[in-house]
Amino acid sequence: MGRCLLSRERSIRRFKLRVAKGFRHSLPTVVWIPPFRRLWIGQAVSQFGDAMYYLVFLYMIERITRSPEMTGYAGALMQLPYLLLGFHAGVAADRLDRRRVMLSSDVLSILVMGAFFVLVILNPSPPSWTLLVTGFLLSCLAAFFDPARSAAIPALVPPDKLIEANGLGATTKTLMQLIGPIGTIVLLPLLETAGPRLFFPLAIALNLATFIYSAWCIYRLPAIDTHRTGEAPRENLFKEFLQGIQFVAKIKILRIALFLTAFINLVVAPILLGYINANRLWFAESARTFAGLQAGFFLGMVVSSLVVMKLKITHPGRSYCYGLMLNGVAVGLLSQAQNFWVFFLLNIVSGVSMPFTVIPLTTYLQIVVPDSLRGRVNSALNMITNLLLPIGWVGAGWILKRFGVERMFVGVGAVLALVGIAGMLSTTFRNATMPLEDNPQRPAVE
Repeated sequence: MGRCLLSRERSIRRFKLRVAKGFRHSLPTVVWIPPFRRLWIGQAVSQFGDAMYYLVFLYMIERITRSPEMTGYAGALMQLPYLLLGFHAGVAADRLDRRRVMLSSDVLSILVMGAFFVLVILNPSPPSWTLLVTGFLLSCLAAFFDPARSAAIPALVPPDKLIEANGLGATTKTLMQLIGPIGTIVLLPLLETAGPRLFFPLAIALNLATFIYSAWCIYRLPAIDTHRTGEAPRENLFKEFLQGIQFVAKIKILRIALFLTAFINLVVAPILLGYINANRLWFAESARTFAGLQAGFFLGMVVSSLVVMKLKITHPGRSYCYGLMLNGVAVGLLSQAQNFWVFFLLNIVSGVSMPFTVIPLTTYLQIVVPDSLRGRVNSALNMITNLLLPIGWVGAGWILKRFGVERMFVGVGAVLALVGIAGMLSTTFRNATMPLEDNPQRPAVE
């Protein structure tokens, strides 16, 4: 009897080991680097809360005001901090411990969300301006968090794992943005049945909890100091930020990427407002169909990110342009997609194109930009490319009102496709090659 029990225990132990080994091999190898894993998990949870809260935010603004213009103003206000604080955030990411920058951003976000939660408990129907102010403050803190996080990743993983880390990060972000809309399929109808008394505090509390968990994960990271060897002594903030802009200006590939991305950001806002208005005009303003439209896009991104993560893309410029052209065609065809499932499938195609546009070029930048400048370069790129986002948000409402949803989708699709074609016309951008992992050679100054 004792031998039978011992044999059974050994069999169970061997089975558990095989399961654990299979699970380990099924995940990307970069996950087993503890500091990166903590950052990855913390961001996954935070991004889930942000995705759900962002949709709730836009949905409530539109339902309360019934004004596309007001929704556009809200989106513009959330982009403004990236312009106002971009140079501060970039210098902070290069001067300070990047872990401390991210942790401080999360802790302050907890305080902002906590204060707003208390306000909503006291007044279940808060004035619309409180939503705008809260979104603005959270964007201010995110403006510091994002450059520090992007600059920190190369310090947490070896060079040969960078594209895998970026691919996993993009996959996780889009997966959370997919789960967020799916969650709103359940939560948004509460707005119509129970009103904001139950609905809005729940959404705020969920986002608050994700900030708390993210802060805990970042707290457990090691210090991520910047390697500034060989640099001159620190100057004032603006002069240090200019060093990031000067680095971008010297590299032709970066200049072209900056120019193309700026045009893309000009037309991002009309797409989201187009979703909201198409949902109202074509799909009877159902909360579930609105979340479903978003889910199609993010489903495509999740699948495509997993593919890009495994591919050895050697020409990031070509990948960027092909992705944009495919996205432009899909967005343009949305003008004729007044059937929900056709709209959903085109959104999947649009989502599939995005990782080919974003992941290879992001990895290229992380390799070629020196660590001592990485925060400032990331912030400079974000600041300059986001310069047109507020204009896009403000103009989106006017465009929809004047031209309608169909023409808006055609125009946005045409711009995206033309930007991709413009990128292919540049020999330097088209032929840019991903640096070798064991020899991160810098591109020539042009």
